Amino acid sequence: MLQQLNQELVPTEVKSADIISAIVVAVDQIKVFCRQLKYIKNIYLLTNARHKPISDTSSDIDAIRSELLSSNINLKVIGIDFDDEVAGLTEPAPKDPVKAANEEKLRQLVSGMPQPGSIFANAQEAIDTLQLPTAKRVRPVRAFACKLTLGDPTTYQNVLSFDIESFPCVREASAQSASTYAVGSTNPDNLTSVNPGLQEVKRVTEYFYTQEEGDTKEVTVDPAEILPGYKFGAEIVVLSEEEQKVLTTDQENEQAGMQVIGFVKQSGIKRYSLLGNTNFVVGSKGSLEDSLAVGSLAAALAQEQSAAIVRYVTKDAAPVQMGALFPHQVLAEEEGDEPRGWVLVLVSLPFDQDVRRYRFPPLLNRSAMAGSRAMSEQTQKLLVPTEEMDDAMEQFIEDHDLMAADEGGYEYASPDQVFNPLIHRIKHVVKYCALHDATDVIPPILPALTKYLDQPPAQKRKRHGKFDELLGTTPVPPKKPATTKVVDDAAGGDANSKGKKAMPRKALDESINLDNLLSGANAVPATDRVQIKQEPSAEISGVAPEDEAISSDDLGHDHNHNEQLLRITFAKLTANEGSAAAAPIIAANMVKIVKREPARLRGLALELVTTAFAAGEIPDPAVDAMADLLQTLETL
Repeated sequence: MLQQLNQELVPTEVKSADIISAIVVAVDQIKVFCRQLKYIKNIYLLTNARHKPISDTSSDIDAIRSELLSSNINLKVIGIDFDDEVAGLTEPAPKDPVKAANEEKLRQLVSGMPQPGSIFANAQEAIDTLQLPTAKRVRPVRAFACKLTLGDPTTYQNVLSFDIESFPCVREASAQSASTYAVGSTNPDNLTSVNPGLQEVKRVTEYFYTQEEGDTKEVTVDPAEILPGYKFGAEIVVLSEEEQKVLTTDQENEQAGMQVIGFVKQSGIKRYSLLGNTNFVVGSKGSLEDSLAVGSLAAALAQEQSAAIVRYVTKDAAPVQMGALFPHQVLAEEEGDEPRGWVLVLVSLPFDQDVRRYRFPPLLNRSAMAGSRAMSEQTQKLLVPTEEMDDAMEQFIEDHDLMAADEGGYEYASPDQVFNPLIHRIKHVVKYCALHDATDVIPPILPALTKYLDQPPAQKRKRHGKFDELLGTTPVPPKKPATTKVVDDAAGGDANSKGKKAMPRKALDESINLDNLLSGANAVPATDRVQIKQEPSAEISGVAPEDEAISSDDLGHDHNHNEQLLRITFAKLTANEGSAAAAPIIAANMVKIVKREPARLRGLALELVTTAFAAGEIPDPAVDAMADLLQTLETL
């Protein structure tokens, strides 16, 4: 349509016409075409005001304004190089006196028109406004209507009941979806279409099955022969149409309505429990009593800072839903006006059995998930942040407060100024390609979409210093890079380890006597001293045999033997070889060894664990197992 207008709208050769004559002709054409129908009628006047002077008679301007108001027509004047003090746009001096006079008279004409239907704007301001993405305004359509009751009418005679209507409040906006087209051969039918050569692709669904797995022969199935099936373990339960009706018998008896179950404090409803879209709930149209009842209920809920828990059915035989009614005060559109009244906002809530609850592991007590012991002072030093760390982190967060980003105290990146790049980028590209008849040129991204994708420059400059201050509150030892070696296939390596990375074990403490450790009396071969328990487990996979549980027979009576076995077991835990599944088993083996001689080995085990924590030598998969091991050792 815009391309057609560019061809038809050409400057007139008549020199005697003026702006007032153009407005009069436009009003007459709209009245003839629209008559008294309820159209949204607009007149757009784009001018530079550099023509003959507009009549100085104020009665002419008043007559035009009265005609526009009586016909319910909006006048939108967009002037080139018009002065706009609010937007900071002024025409450089010297200014044409005729243009200045015409501009002022047009401003007077629009000033008496209702806002925001009629506007007086600078052309540059209008161009900048076109660069801003706009949300589509949707006319509200009634979602459902029913009765709201407080009390059970089947039990009590006196119940509160009134008619309500529900309208959409907030809905999620989605990006424009693309249809599927194919490039077809040119034919006479396509030559007259808007997009010749494009054929819309239609989808056809076919059902088939195969007799055996891997069979290429397909047996087509009639859609009428298909029945729904539900998996129960390895079985498939198929329900016929009669059995399906039995499942919905109770639902078919439900009638549209909303019942108040009870009232709770708004703070008692968790934010993550609010589901889906929101709806306004108001009294039925044309009923003053119902509107007063809804307003009174909403005002009482607001005064008590409470919400109503309701059970509702949107229409007969519809599924039962749970929701919460929150009070909401409706304000007038124009700033400074008094509130217009109270309404209710309906938000869906889940049923108790529809929610999967996951307990987040406590940060201060890793063993609290098992429900047991409190941490000792030594463990708190390793896991609990100090006051200095908390103060530094609090200051770091306060410095990133977007409310303080603007020197004038204005909020940075307010919600009405942040746009969804996905939605508006697709919309902008489609609009540009359609207007310019080009599909090989993509327009640049609108500045409004990328304006708030990064931090303000002032905060960026302060960020690096705050990071250094935050990291300086506690010494973080550098993590030693893990050295790896790849098993060479040609070197005759193990068939199961070819191509895999092998992690070398770290050296043991220098205090260990390697001669005694490797002597025949103290050797711990897997076939002689260690009894491997091959117990299959569905939850633990990838555990090496030497990392599996040991029995009491594996523990010797020699003191040096138990101490060396403890060091060897601990070395497995810190050698980057223990997976998340193997680490708990290795830790349990250490507990068994310590229990053999707790008075002597407990101190050694605590020293090994705390030293490894302080040095940052604990591999990531073994951190949780080591923390649990530390608390277990403290209680022995």
